[in-house]
Amino acid sequence: MPGLAPTTLPSVQPVGGFIHGQAAARITGMRQMRPFAISGVITGTVMVAISFFIEDAAQSKSTLVAGLIAAVTIAAIPIYDINSWSLTKRSLVHFLAMLATVFPLLLFSEWFTLPVAISVFLLFGIVGWTIGYVVYRVQEKKQA
Repeated sequence: MPGLAPTTLPSVQPVGGFIHGQAAARITGMRQMRPFAISGVITGTVMVAISFFIEDAAQSKSTLVAGLIAAVTIAAIPIYDINSWSLTKRSLVHFLAMLATVFPLLLFSEWFTLPVAISVFLLFGIVGWTIGYVVYRVQEKKQA
């Protein structure tokens, strides 16, 4: 993604004076992923905590599920920053991560019937991926 350094670089300045090249690039990539993981944990923690203070069981469950979906979605963003993977691989890994986490949460929430949950999951995924792709391409053209 623009604004973020690739996870693999041919030449990298020393980090702390000792780590060079590919190892420094991997550490830089991990450091870039850390804020997303932290944001996901904070979001999830806050929403889960809030859900415990809501007396209405349905509202509490909805808050819990919404918080967990937000946390997982935020934490999965760095998948698209693994520049050594093709866009197809990144998209497939992200889709499988969402399928293994968000989709079961949608079913647990009981917000939708199974056919509607499948439709909502796919619709949000396709629209979200398309928006991300278009924004990335526009930013890429501006930098060129």
